[in-house]
Amino acid sequence: MKKVTIDAFYHYRFLSKVKITEDGEYAVFVQKKPDAEENCYESHLMRIRLSDGKITKMTGGGKEGDYLFDGPDTLLFAASRDKKDEAEKHKDKTVFYRLPLDGGEAQRAFELPFDVGSIKRIREGLYAFTATIDTNKPDPDTADKDYMKDYDDYHIIEELPYWTNGGGFISRFRTSLFLFDEKENKTTKLTKTLQDVRTFAVSKTQIIYEAAEFDTVASEKPGLYIYDLESGETRTLFEQDQYYMRGLAVCENGFYYGLTDGAKLGDHQTEDLYYYDGETSHLLCDTMPTMGGVVCDVVLGGGESFFARGEAGSETLYFKALERYEVCIERISMAKPERECVFDSFPVQAFDVHGQTMVLAGMEKGALQELYKVDLGSGEMTKLTHLNEEALEDVSVSECVYLPFTNSDGIEIDGWIMEPYDYDETKRYPGILNIHGGPRGAYGDTFVHEMQYWASEGYFVFFCNPRGSDGRGDAFADIRKRFGTIDYQDIMEFVDHVIEETPALDPERIGVTGGSYGGWMTNWIIGHTNRFKAAASQRSFSNWLSDFSASEIGPMFDVSEIGATPWEEPERLWWASPAAYVDKIETPTLFIHSLMDHNCPLSEAMQMFAAIKYRGIPSRMCLFEGESHELSRSGKPRHRVRRIREITEWMDRYL
Repeated sequence: MKKVTIDAFYHYRFLSKVKITEDGEYAVFVQKKPDAEENCYESHLMRIRLSDGKITKMTGGGKEGDYLFDGPDTLLFAASRDKKDEAEKHKDKTVFYRLPLDGGEAQRAFELPFDVGSIKRIREGLYAFTATIDTNKPDPDTADKDYMKDYDDYHIIEELPYWTNGGGFISRFRTSLFLFDEKENKTTKLTKTLQDVRTFAVSKTQIIYEAAEFDTVASEKPGLYIYDLESGETRTLFEQDQYYMRGLAVCENGFYYGLTDGAKLGDHQTEDLYYYDGETSHLLCDTMPTMGGVVCDVVLGGGESFFARGEAGSETLYFKALERYEVCIERISMAKPERECVFDSFPVQAFDVHGQTMVLAGMEKGALQELYKVDLGSGEMTKLTHLNEEALEDVSVSECVYLPFTNSDGIEIDGWIMEPYDYDETKRYPGILNIHGGPRGAYGDTFVHEMQYWASEGYFVFFCNPRGSDGRGDAFADIRKRFGTIDYQDIMEFVDHVIEETPALDPERIGVTGGSYGGWMTNWIIGHTNRFKAAASQRSFSNWLSDFSASEIGPMFDVSEIGATPWEEPERLWWASPAAYVDKIETPTLFIHSLMDHNCPLSEAMQMFAAIKYRGIPSRMCLFEGESHELSRSGKPRHRVRRIREITEWMDRYL
């Protein structure tokens, strides 16, 4: 069988935003495919008939992404199909098209003078939408022309956060909520100038939204508001600065939502699940699950993961739940207030429910995404598509072998190992330890292209979920004030366990890599041990003292995780900073970073690189133009391949 090649990535299909039509006969989804020549992703809206799996490509522009059902037989989506759809300089515009579900040409529906973020249909001709507004900017039609000519040359900063990952400066930028009446071509702003909307949902009678108003530092605890469509009045369910929220699913007469005051663990505390019936909030369960997934680099785009379906008055809430390292689909309702798992065969990235039918995009073990239909009554599953089978045809996929161990504190840690291509147990092989981000992330046995490629190139690849990881409750995930202690301990003990269980792994030829928190841990590891002969630190941070003010999330994340500001306990912040241990580093280290990564700023990697280089240790940086913190997950196709190639060649050189 053939190896997994690095360029195989260009042949993968990514499936997302699965929605079942009103009559239950079809599902619509988004399919994306890397375009190596144009260095972008070709994206189309697709329709699949659920009875026989027949697929129809509905759009041909190659840039269609998000969409909504605009009635039972029509899709509505944003697109720019000709020059008149493009916005002028300093003027925002979003153009929407309608497309019949049974095919035909898309027709221009309407345009909005905003950069629309999300739009939802309330009823025919009435929509709610959000758009980002630069409140600093004067009206370009009335402003001084010379002033507008140089407007992009200056940035005034008055708030935190002042920039955003993958974007630019955002001081005084706000996500505002609007109501649009298509028949009257009338747009009404529903939120205050400095209110920032986090999420919203609609029913036929009301709009529910989370928002926080600020003029200095953004609040992490939004208020919850209800706008009545008939009266035009807004009432407050609770004020901002009281609770952390997660999830919002509207029913005909109420809505489900997750809520916590964060008294014990701050924004990391698991929310309680409530149902609001229009008058009173009812507690359904006090342990909402993690709604994330397992780490994967062959998924692009998601879908609704927290929504209600069913008849008015008896709607059931469906949601994704990460249980240890498995992604389940669960449900709960006021009628049955106990969590019930309805699917746990393999990780799911997007899904929808219509009656007793669920359609999902997911990945079976050792495979790429496909669509599946599940009968929720019988549990019978039917594979609907075979879009990715050709990409792995006659290809040797390395199995993720479960390799757990019990650490020295008596806690079982989940881990896995992948054997190298054409494995011969009589030979000795190098290995790569991969560390996930977060730290609240989680690995599983899902197909990961970069790790499959390393295995195909002759490496053992191994990875684990140390303390700090997601999927095992708050106590396991809580490493605040303990970065570099119990998490480092678990990872090092896992490496010892892998070496003991794998005689063919050469302990003198092991490298380490990871991104984000995994990059932080890579930086920490090379300052505390020389057992690794090569390292690749990706989108990392290294100094809690400087990261506080440079990162978009520094004032929130850093203070929460370390428990202090730089001026309160600088010694403790410096102790927990990998930059404090550069004098101990002997490991040749590659740094991968994106120039628009404002989550883990470039300066954090530069500190490590400069110090290591100054000390004469082999080091190299590969910086990516136009990329953000999401390089490995949604970066441009050629950039993603180049990133893997850089890491692999660095490991080859030293291992």
